[in-house]
Amino acid sequence: MRKVKYGIIILLNYIYVPLKCILSGFHFHATLPQLITPGTKIEMGGGRISLLGRLHTESGCLISSRNNGKLKIGSRVYLNRNTMIVCRDSVEIGSGTTVGPNVMLYDHDHDLQNRGRICSSPISIGENVWIGGGAIILKGVTIGNNSVIAAGSIVTRNVPANTIYMNHIEPRIVKRKEANEDCNNHGE
Repeated sequence: MRKVKYGIIILLNYIYVPLKCILSGFHFHATLPQLITPGTKIEMGGGRISLLGRLHTESGCLISSRNNGKLKIGSRVYLNRNTMIVCRDSVEIGSGTTVGPNVMLYDHDHDLQNRGRICSSPISIGENVWIGGGAIILKGVTIGNNSVIAAGSIVTRNVPANTIYMNHIEPRIVKRKEANEDCNNHGE
């Protein structure tokens, strides 16, 4: 039964993927076959999306590239349910990466003093990375090859290759933002 389900999804993608490429003005590029479930939403608000090999998504995923953003996803990447990738600058996900359910990747955020201003910085995720459920990957982060991000972690700094990263802290006020601080400073 499972083979039949995936066979149907692959057949539907032979129609969906080329149609998405044409309707987006060729801002969406993908090789075939893909395993993009019907419940996955792909948005291009002026950005580009490149699927460099087979992508397997579960339902509820959002893959979005806006405002000249460049989103590249390598081959054999798996996105579990409700994964959200929103790109305004650059997001790259290496081949063989597995992303757990309810993971969020944002290469941008809002300036606290001027909420209409967007601050962005690229995200780069290496090959064979495993991102646990509920993790949040924020702007300016590079995750090295073969690393594991523990479930529920909030990643705000670079993670070296071959590393297990766990960020579970108790809520507290670490620092108050000064009115004149630049929104691109992430405490590095």
